[in-house]
Amino acid sequence: MAIKETIDDIGERAGEVFETIGEAASNAFDTISAAASDTVEVQKRKSSINKNKRIIEADYAKVGKVIYDRFAEGEFSDEELACLFNEISDAKVKIRDLQVEIDQIKAKKTEAKKSAEAPKDGPEVVVDAEVVSEPTDATEKTSDETADEDNAE
Repeated sequence: MAIKETIDDIGERAGEVFETIGEAASNAFDTISAAASDTVEVQKRKSSINKNKRIIEADYAKVGKVIYDRFAEGEFSDEELACLFNEISDAKVKIRDLQVEIDQIKAKKTEAKKSAEAPKDGPEVVVDAEVVSEPTDATEKTSDETADEDNAE
């Protein structure tokens, strides 16, 4: 009967080990999936940054043309440029906000990576065994060794 219990116990422990392996694989997949999602989010924001940079460049060109035309005609009015200056300012604010979001995503990704690399406590597997302590120093002797030496004399 003891053999059957031992086999059942080994089966249960093997099941726990396979469950732990499955959880580890699932956690690894979740980490990879999150990293891919973060990469997509960063790319979206970088694309939006580039779009806003193109808006700025186009508005700079418009500003230059307006200033040149007004200068050429001997006229120059700041009110005419106010709309373009506002568009440039708005695009710069959007770029700054998107860059902050990118930095936050990257920081979250770095923190998740550090967390994933940290040692995890798994289920404890206990094996029936006798605990034997060894002397910490070569000159130390256990009480059994000392008794053996005393008996030998």
